[in-house]
Amino acid sequence: MENENYGDYSEQGRYGNIKGYGYATDRCLCYTDGSGCDCEDQDEDTAVRNIATYGPAAVCLEASTWQDYTGGIMTSSIGCGQEFLDMNHCVQVVGYAFTTSSDCNGEEDCNVSEDDNSGSNSNSDDSGDRDGYWIVRNQWGENWGMNGYAYVSMGANTCGILNDMTIAYA
Repeated sequence: MENENYGDYSEQGRYGNIKGYGYATDRCLCYTDGSGCDCEDQDEDTAVRNIATYGPAAVCLEASTWQDYTGGIMTSSIGCGQEFLDMNHCVQVVGYAFTTSSDCNGEEDCNVSEDDNSGSNSNSDDSGDRDGYWIVRNQWGENWGMNGYAYVSMGANTCGILNDMTIAYA
C-alpha cells in the first residue's frame, strides 16, 4: 500500500518499499488475567536465520544495567531481566557472530565468525550448544559501548533479546 504523503520511492534506487513485518521468533503471549507472559521457548535458530535472510531487526529488551557497558560480550550475569514485561529500551540487532571456543565469555580476543548479512560465512546451522553473540546497535551515541555497539551473548535470551524481535520484509 502506497503512502499518499511520501509516495513510492523504490524506482529511485535509494529506498525500499516495506511489504510488512513479522516476529523473528515466536511471539510472546501475554495473558489478560495478569498471570504474565509466555516467552520460555524463543527459537534462537529461527532468529539467526531471519537476521541472515532479511537483515537487521528491531528489538525491545531490558537494558537497565547497560549504561556502564564499555565492551566485551554481555551475559545474563550483568543482572538484566529476561521477562517480557521487564523491557524498557529498544535497539537494533544488526548481525551476529559465533565464537569458536566456549571459554571466551567477555574476552575480546575470542575467535569469531561474523555474519555481515552478505550471505557468506553465516554458519547458521541449527545448534543448541553453539556459543556466540548478537551485534547490537544502540542509539546512545558513539561514546557508549564499542562506538555505539554492544555484543549480547546467545544461548540464554540475555536481557530478553529474543522476546520482541521484529523484522521488516521488503
